[in-house]
Amino acid sequence: LAIFQSTSIMLSTFPAPEDYAGTIKGTLLWLNMFMMFFMFQSFSKLYLYQVKAVEAKSKEKPIPPFPEIKYYNNKDALAMLGDRLVGNTLEQGIVFLPLLWLHAVFVDPTISLTLAQVYVAARALYPILYFFFFPGVTNNNNNLNRQSHAYIFSTMPGYAVNTYMMVKLYFALP
Repeated sequence: LAIFQSTSIMLSTFPAPEDYAGTIKGTLLWLNMFMMFFMFQSFSKLYLYQVKAVEAKSKEKPIPPFPEIKYYNNKDALAMLGDRLVGNTLEQGIVFLPLLWLHAVFVDPTISLTLAQVYVAARALYPILYFFFFPGVTNNNNNLNRQSHAYIFSTMPGYAVNTYMMVKLYFALP
């Protein structure tokens, strides 16, 4: 009987459905970014395949097979960027989305959209910062002199949002 009483107390303080609007919008915002990164990854490989085919024809060489371009290509900055966008988004999203929802349910659903906007805005900078500044990524002309780890300006705000939600969740627990 005590179990049911504590459950009814918890349910009576449970946020109303409209309180989750920001969390839902934040989740949709992240999912939209994630899908755009998937599309970019695919189109970057298709574009590079076309470029490689034109180059091969102009040099009278065989056209490379598409799998050679699509999978594990670290020789082209664009291919590397597409892979890192999807990989990094998967790596970070598995932490962000559950925290967003747990924070909304157990801490404060009214700031969920703001947290998601800060997170997604910072993560949206990742492709730009990674492409232009990540050391070791090359392109065919080797004219991009990547010397910094500026992409941390995209990752660190995401870590800050996740850490904020973790700390708030920890202290909200009984």
